[in-house]
Amino acid sequence: MWYATFDGAFWITMGGLVFGFLGIIVKMAYRSKCKEMSCLCFKIVRDTENEIELDELAIQNNQTSSRDEKENSV
Repeated sequence: MWYATFDGAFWITMGGLVFGFLGIIVKMAYRSKCKEMSCLCFKIVRDTENEIELDELAIQNNQTSSRDEKENSV
């Protein structure tokens, strides 16, 4: 009767912790610039050069849009 001692709040908390931990791992894996990663039976090969270019374009677009907003507000 172990399931009687763990109520809904416990399972929601445990689920949140597990998904939060997985989210942090995915975020760290994306930020790392490793070309090859393997974990257990999974192997991922990435093209990091394209990802760097996309990140730089996103940063430039963000800076351009913030400058435009400042000019329009004055």
